Amino acid sequence: MSAPAIQTNWELADEVFGILLHAWRNKLPPYDNVVRVQGPKIIPKTFPWGSTEHARFLKLSCFYMKGKIDSGTALIALSQLYDREQWMFEPESFEHLNGNSSELRSRVFDSLSKNGLSFDALNVSGHWVHNMHKLARHWDGNPVLFYKNAETYEDLCKILFRRGKRTGPEEPHGFFGFRHKMASMLTWFFEDAGIVKPPPYPVPVDFHILRDLVSTGILYVDSTQPGTALSINRLSREARILTLKYCQNNSVETLELADALWNLSREFCRDSPSNASSIAEKYEARRTRITEKIVRWSKTEETRYFRTCGRCPIEKKCQWAIPSANYYVQGLVVIRGKRQKPLDLFDQSGISLPFVPSLEKKPPHSEKEEKVNDLEQVEMFN
Repeated sequence: MSAPAIQTNWELADEVFGILLHAWRNKLPPYDNVVRVQGPKIIPKTFPWGSTEHARFLKLSCFYMKGKIDSGTALIALSQLYDREQWMFEPESFEHLNGNSSELRSRVFDSLSKNGLSFDALNVSGHWVHNMHKLARHWDGNPVLFYKNAETYEDLCKILFRRGKRTGPEEPHGFFGFRHKMASMLTWFFEDAGIVKPPPYPVPVDFHILRDLVSTGILYVDSTQPGTALSINRLSREARILTLKYCQNNSVETLELADALWNLSREFCRDSPSNASSIAEKYEARRTRITEKIVRWSKTEETRYFRTCGRCPIEKKCQWAIPSANYYVQGLVVIRGKRQKPLDLFDQSGISLPFVPSLEKKPPHSEKEEKVNDLEQVEMFN
């Protein structure tokens, strides 16, 4: 039996995107205190804004926009690394490997590990050397040249995507870590910095974007209900089509829509009480146990609600709780149920309902209860 088709509510998308763009442009919640990870508060001050050095730094920063590490913290560490070991960001350091790639990988690995970037350093170090060597050898050390050779987003993807053995060191195309999301992420960063004027492109689709679209019902299936599990790849494809078409039809810059969508989930939805989960300490890959954290609506939980959902510009459009745990552990977007509100504690007449203690059994001692941080974006190669 085939999976139900992902459908798009275009009218609702127009309405929701319009509300969010208005809030973003006027710095209304949740955008009143946003610190953008690619912004001047985090990026090094030692190179000119919009320079080739800036472009190379942003391209390398994409290694840390994929998941399981807080992107803001990672880019601060990367900025400090740039100031301490600038050779790692200079293409001439990698242009003539002469069989010394293992030695270079080891040096990069050590530098990453000693400077707060030990997460996945083994893989990143190898990819760093490969990508910088290719950039130096075929692109004059300048990633801006990608866009001079790409008239469309599809052209850019052909340059960036690896395609097996056909994209080895001798070929100018094919960089580790780049699929649709990172192609859009790099373009978003470059456009925001004024480095390029890119062709039309979709927003960088990751969990944050998908949660915005599914929780509001912009993307849906006919049988949508609590427990519905949706394919990330199929959702992402529809999200790319939707956001690209919306921007083209409404003369909206992708970087604005990306900022509005991404920062909404990152600032508000991740702390919504309805999205909290516990993950079993025992790791069993996709079968790792995930437990919903029951909302008790204590004063603390009510405060969290009114600090997040209660200030959200699209609160009335948001239907579903979409926890991040299923995305990270199972590779699925799962609809937990209707998003809960403190007012659910009151009956129709406004009289407070009695508090009923939960009969749910506590997890065994072998499990560690922790709230999943939605900043840990997993790159699913969408």
